[in-house]
Amino acid sequence: MSQSEALVLMCIAYFQRITRGELSSFFGKEVSRDLIGVLRARDLIASEPPSPQPAAPYTYVTTKTFLSQFGLDTLRQLPDLEALEDAAVKGEAFGRKHHAGVFEECRWGRSHHR
Repeated sequence: MSQSEALVLMCIAYFQRITRGELSSFFGKEVSRDLIGVLRARDLIASEPPSPQPAAPYTYVTTKTFLSQFGLDTLRQLPDLEALEDAAVKGEAFGRKHHAGVFEECRWGRSHHR
């Protein structure tokens, strides 16, 4: 799994029922339909129908396959975002070095999302 796929999957897991536009806002750049397609093809995420409002976007959620592949029974078992940020600073998150800003953006999104 690429770094981009892992980060988008992480944000979907923590903020599910999230749109591609909201994901793009978190990262400050467009999250491509292709990237979403890869996660869907692996059955890690699923799309839910949009609201009945005109032009409403699809929302994305994680699947049972996601839970199974990451050894989780429920989403409540996901690590705390602060623990992930600490791991990123130490270069341990997802086995790659990440900048902590992504986690800060996700934390911002957590407090302002919906």
